[in-house]
This record gives sequence, structure tokens and C-alpha cells, in this order.
Amino acid sequence: RLLFSGRASVRLVALGSLLALIPFAGTRMQGQAPAQPGTAPAVVALRGGTPRQVSDFGARPAWSPDSTRLAFQTDPGPDIGPAARPANLPSTIWIVNATGGQPRPLTRRGVPSGGHGAPTWSPDGRYVAFATAGFALSQIWAVNATGGEPFAIVTDTPTAHDPVYLPNGRAIAFAGQRALWRVPLDANGRRAGDLTQYIPAMLDGIRHLAITRD
Repeated sequence: RLLFSGRASVRLVALGSLLALIPFAGTRMQGQAPAQPGTAPAVVALRGGTPRQVSDFGARPAWSPDSTRLAFQTDPGPDIGPAARPANLPSTIWIVNATGGQPRPLTRRGVPSGGHGAPTWSPDGRYVAFATAGFALSQIWAVNATGGEPFAIVTDTPTAHDPVYLPNGRAIAFAGQRALWRVPLDANGRRAGDLTQYIPAMLDGIRHLAITRD
């Protein structure tokens, strides 16, 4: 059934009673002028209605486990192919309340190097993992959801992108080298062991991971 009249990007994330989306240019939202292309995270009720803009910039929104916040990247660039970057320079990761308000930065430009994108929350809401994209390498880092210095998760493979936490929070699955991988984590969200390959290399690669909660 139709949730709202307008066009939105395919990055839709449902959780509870709300849906996060990035409206295309020209979509009108509550109390706002028509959206610019890929630059305005919004939420809409699953029962339908008019999208409500929660930030005037950003893309690729990700719900916090308690549904109260959205993490997003500042770069609106599309990620449509197996070799596409998760984000372009100088993209960084921000957080905004689902009810709106002033977004706050989680990462800053150059720390770590590369564009920051594809944010994903740990199941307990303590950390946000993200991918970085430089000129030759892509890596996975994480940062405390309350702020602080990012810490490395995967830096020992040429390409690592689209991270997603496993339901118990003790590992992250990610795509890289045209395969699917797993990296173990300790109770503090830090890396705790070697990489394990879930699925061997495939011709067309793997992107846009999602994991069920069970």
C-alpha cells in the first residue's frame, strides 16, 4: 500500500512504527520546502502520511536499536555498484534524534582518513560502525555512540565495506574482496580475532548486507 505520495531513494529502513528514507528532489515534507536530491533524511509512519524531515543534510540513515536516533553520512553520493565507494570525501557520520533537532557529528574529517559512510549500530546501541573509503583502500572503523575517537575494526584487507553487527554484538559481517567476511569483537566492541570468510569470492561481488535479529 502507498505510504506517502512522492519519490524516495531505495534506502528504506523500517523499525517499529516508523520508516526512514531519503526523499528524491521535489518531494514535499511536513513544514519543509521540497527536498533536494539525496540530502534530507526523513521519517514517515508505517500507517502512511507525509514524511517529516529530521535533518537538512545527509544520506543512508540507520536506526538506533531503541528507535530514538538516526545515524547518517553526510555524502549523498549513490552506492549502486559492487565497486562503488560507501562515501566520498569529505563525508562524515552524524546522529540526529528521530523527532528532529540539531544533528551532532560522530566523526570528523580525516579521522580516520577517507570518506565515512554506511553507518550501522551495535545491538546495544553503544557503538556505530562505519566504512571508510580512500583512494585505494576501504576499511571498517567504529566509534562510541556518545562520541570520542574512532577505533579500527578491519584495516588488514584492501576492501571492507557495508558493515553490519551480528545480533549478539560480538561480531561484524562485512563485504570485501568480492566475498562475505566476519570479524569477532570483544565485550567492548573492539576486534578480538582473525577474519573468517563466510562466502568465497564471487564474480559480481557482495554489497548491501542485512541480518535478521534471530
